[in-house]
Amino acid sequence: MSMSIRVTLYAVLGLLVVPACEIKIGSGAGGETSVDPAITTGAGGGGTMWTPEQLAAFDAIQHADPIEIAKVTDTAAFAAVTTSNLVAMQQVDPATLDAAMASQLVDSAAPDGINAALAWAQSVDPSLFSAGINPKYECIDPPHNCPPNTKCPQFGGICSVTECSTGSCPYCPELFENLVIDGWCSYGCMKGAEIVGGAFILQTKWGSTPPQCIGK
Repeated sequence: MSMSIRVTLYAVLGLLVVPACEIKIGSGAGGETSVDPAITTGAGGGGTMWTPEQLAAFDAIQHADPIEIAKVTDTAAFAAVTTSNLVAMQQVDPATLDAAMASQLVDSAAPDGINAALAWAQSVDPSLFSAGINPKYECIDPPHNCPPNTKCPQFGGICSVTECSTGSCPYCPELFENLVIDGWCSYGCMKGAEIVGGAFILQTKWGSTPPQCIGK
């Protein structure tokens, strides 16, 4: 992601959620990954064999238009960060938190997070999006533990992980510590060779949420 897009992202999130935290989205410029998904799991290896469907999705996202896929995946990452921060800002008694409450908080915040991400993406000059390396296999490893793929039934296809980060901000006051979210994973979604959208999953302290999907 270019510096101008990154600065704009920080500025918008600063308006949405105060105080703003350092947010890193995108894996920088580069070509196809050299990792062979057929024999390794993430950056750490482990010998896991992918399914033919997963391999096809990984191959499709590697060969997709790099700027177009960057736009949908950056939008999904923006939505994930914003939703995570909006959840953190909720006034919640920690004693009442459980898996059901976490899911409810995510579901209630996700529409605003997605709308903010879509508004941001529409305001950015498409030429400023920079290609990354997709999929991002290190997101599958600890501490992120992102599912390598997810699905969005509303537009079909299969989504491959493209970015991830922790849910808590190391620079924010303790008051704004995220009591619900441990991290987030974002995805680019392909239906065959067609880019159909993006998605994100939030990792709560009780497990992963269902994917929140953003059509192209």
